[in-house]
Amino acid sequence: MYEMWVEGYGAVTPLGSGAEGLLNRQELAVSPSGLPKLDPRDPRIKPVRKWSSSAQYAYLAMQEALNGHTFNEPERAACVVGTNYSNLEAIVALDQDARQYGVNNANPGIFPETVLNAIGGHLAEKFQLRGVNVTLSDGDATGWNAVRYAAELLQDGQANEVMLCMVNRFPPETLASGNGSLPYSFQRESISALRLSRTRSVKGIRLRADEPAPASEAEGSRTREAIPSWSLPLAIVQAALLVDRGMRPSILLPIRDEDQLALVLDKPQEGAIGGPCA
Repeated sequence: MYEMWVEGYGAVTPLGSGAEGLLNRQELAVSPSGLPKLDPRDPRIKPVRKWSSSAQYAYLAMQEALNGHTFNEPERAACVVGTNYSNLEAIVALDQDARQYGVNNANPGIFPETVLNAIGGHLAEKFQLRGVNVTLSDGDATGWNAVRYAAELLQDGQANEVMLCMVNRFPPETLASGNGSLPYSFQRESISALRLSRTRSVKGIRLRADEPAPASEAEGSRTREAIPSWSLPLAIVQAALLVDRGMRPSILLPIRDEDQLALVLDKPQEGAIGGPCA
């Protein structure tokens, strides 16, 4: 078993920016599948207006997860980003620009966004994340692999805190249909962000991984189907929100993974806490 602490969470869903939208399950179920269009007049977007839309959404989710938090040791604050198609928007835009104006006259400002790890670089610079910076792109397995990578960074002592951001965006329409279309399993776009720590603060929510246990071990949890890997970070955000608000004492998240692990989120009583990433 290992454990870490959720110290902050954020999300952008088709209902807009803010993890609160995850509580509106019925409204979310009938919402459009894509994320709402960004308003360039939004003052939150002004500092990152030159970024790709995917990077801007990630910025909003990370900003919510941090909630004003700054890092005492930025060199031990890591950034883990999970994404598959977020750079394709910029690649298509650059191609269209080159076709319209010629290769030598294409907008050079688009090019940095064509790199898959552009989001991680942007977030690290903006939020002073000077530790390990990695971008994972493993298809449907990306979500679980990102959570596991973050946990291993904390468990191995390579970071004190990890900012994890999962970006689920549809590929551009030109690449989403027809022969050779790009596959994806999610039905709605979403961005999720988590601030994970080796040690607990007063408001921290414990996130522990162990072999599947009876639901009775996670008091108040409901029997649930296994969480698809691609949606795991978002499921953790939703579970943390419910536990944080006192709507559930604890939540069990079964995982579809060969390791046969389950995640449990709860707020243990003082004195019942193990060591850092035990």
